Amino acid sequence: MTTFTAILVIVALMACGIILLIAEVAIIPGFGVAGISAAGLIVGGAVFAGSRFGVTWGMGSLLLSGAAAYLTLKIIPRTRAGKSLVLSTELKKGAVEDRAQELLGREGKTLTALRPAGAAEIDGRRLDVVTDGVFVEAGRQVRVVSVEGARIVVTPA
Repeated sequence: MTTFTAILVIVALMACGIILLIAEVAIIPGFGVAGISAAGLIVGGAVFAGSRFGVTWGMGSLLLSGAAAYLTLKIIPRTRAGKSLVLSTELKKGAVEDRAQELLGREGKTLTALRPAGAAEIDGRRLDVVTDGVFVEAGRQVRVVSVEGARIVVTPA
């Protein structure tokens, strides 16, 4: 095998490894066959480069492929196609808490029996609610006494 052919093999192994790594990170959920194959191709290319040209080439190709993968993963989300793959909106932490806190003290009507969990209509919205252990029949008036995250606790009014 000539030197030029060996370099082409190394570049091809590394490029395929980087492509599979990008597919694993951006497209395929979880860590699976593509991620393991990507790691195998990148390490295989580095081992081949090290065995063919020496340890310096092996470590250099490993560092270059890592830098190329890092830069590619930083650049792709900024492209038009990459923006469709990346979630751009974020849920504000306080928004859910503020909306839930405004329910404190409000009254509503149970839509289902609360044993101790069920549904109630409060301010025209159907909400999943719980009691502190008491049974409440459907159609009874209830009052919101506490809100703990997504858990809305009611008592009979």
